[in-house]
Amino acid sequence: MPQHCLPRRQLWQATPTDTTHSVPDSSALLPGRSLEQHLGSLAHAHLDAIEGVWHYAEEMTTVAVERFTDSSFASRIAYRIVLLESEDFTVLPGTVMGYIADSADPSKFEMWLYSERRESMLHTPVRLIATLNGSTLTFKKPIDVDVKVRVNLARFLPSLFRGVVATPTVATEQLPVGLRRIYPTSSGSPNYGPRIRYL
Repeated sequence: MPQHCLPRRQLWQATPTDTTHSVPDSSALLPGRSLEQHLGSLAHAHLDAIEGVWHYAEEMTTVAVERFTDSSFASRIAYRIVLLESEDFTVLPGTVMGYIADSADPSKFEMWLYSERRESMLHTPVRLIATLNGSTLTFKKPIDVDVKVRVNLARFLPSLFRGVVATPTVATEQLPVGLRRIYPTSSGSPNYGPRIRYL
């Protein structure tokens, strides 16, 4: 049957999926990633303000924020968050933990972080608003989103999401949730802070 004769429902199903405001439901794995390898690749690179290596001390997790392009994503989703090191050895280095999109404000970003782990893969992206302020990147759940179904966020990076879970109770002030920049720094050397690195 010619396409112009297809019922309206079938014509709609034949069109490509709109990815303008969506990211994949599960993470990808990029092979061959490590903290040392990534730091080496950044040594002479021109980086955007949000790019670099970031650390979440409470979870002992180190990630890269890097530019990327993929025709299956909207062009505004310009960065991905890639795991480089973690105390949780079931999540492999190179796991894509989330994505970031630009906004009109150069210090504000739309962020999606995967919130659940099933075996070694991450699932269920949660939308956040991220604020870049020097060497910190903080994020929170948009207050205009009404979440009626509680997602179990405790299965992956529980303390990372302690200020993210939306509940029908009155909101109380929380400590900032976010990341601290390791590289680049004003000194030009990685800043691991008080963390002891074992070789």
